[in-house]
Amino acid sequence: MRFLNDKTAFVIDSANHRVLKLSLTEDSNNFPIVLNSTVFCAPTKPEAMMEPNDLTLSRSGTVFTSGMMFTTFPHNREGDVWSCTKNGEAKRLELIGRTNGIDLSFNETRLYVSEGTPSGQRIWVYEVDVHAGTISGKRSFAFFEYPADSAQSIAIDGMRTDVQENLWVTRYGGREVVVFNQHGKLIGRVGVSFQNPTNLEFGGENGTTLFIVGQCEGADAGCVDSIQVATPGRSWTILQ
Repeated sequence: MRFLNDKTAFVIDSANHRVLKLSLTEDSNNFPIVLNSTVFCAPTKPEAMMEPNDLTLSRSGTVFTSGMMFTTFPHNREGDVWSCTKNGEAKRLELIGRTNGIDLSFNETRLYVSEGTPSGQRIWVYEVDVHAGTISGKRSFAFFEYPADSAQSIAIDGMRTDVQENLWVTRYGGREVVVFNQHGKLIGRVGVSFQNPTNLEFGGENGTTLFIVGQCEGADAGCVDSIQVATPGRSWTILQ
């Protein structure tokens, strides 16, 4: 889910291969309430969205999604990237390996997308036009080889950027979040208390509380960790 402002949010409807637009209000305790939902974009077959799995949102209201057809071992062409411009027009931008994490840079000139392939997992970075909903100039940003024991031991999941153009990446199975600067250099690691972190977001009073969510060990339940960091997140900042 992504919030455009306090009246509008966008959410993935993976079962029906579409993105929904939510109209919001608040109750007497300033708690958000969904008034209604409408279909924002829903590409039709044969080019329906794979799931989608995650999304990111520009300041102007363009949505970018990542999706995948999950298999035990990833292969080519089981993931896709779409844009939905503010008028709801959907465009398939890439048909690649398994995609998962996706986010825009703070200045909205770059789009980061993860891809799982038989050889390992890569984060790609594209030049992006958020108004046209297009990408270009694809280049490798970071690469993780698979451990020798299993292609599913450690995987890239959710990703978020901050105002310093750093990229924060959850490592499902790795019990950590890794941090890259805008040049693709690994600059930090954050350990978490559970093995399978799946997503993360910045919040709190100053936008510097990093909340990390994921799957608890040995239970069909979710876990949440939080940590104070130095820089606020992109999504939190543009909502202020």
